[in-house]
Amino acid sequence: MKWSVFLSYARALGYKMSVFLLIAYILSEACAMFSNIWLSKWTEDRDLQNASISNTTFFKHKMNSYLGVYGSFGALESM
Repeated sequence: MKWSVFLSYARALGYKMSVFLLIAYILSEACAMFSNIWLSKWTEDRDLQNASISNTTFFKHKMNSYLGVYGSFGALESM
């Protein structure tokens, strides 16, 4: 790989902006990874698989908590 190409892009864009974009890309990928981990944790939750408690406040609170965190990861990933 030719690093000189990347360095010439960084010079043209400015080093501060290049570092900022690199950090933003890394954070976006981290959010994508953690949202997948969170989704698997959510689907494996035994309390949410229990259909007999599906109308309880506990179930709704737990479901909303999972949904809120998952939505936050999605929002952060899209920035």
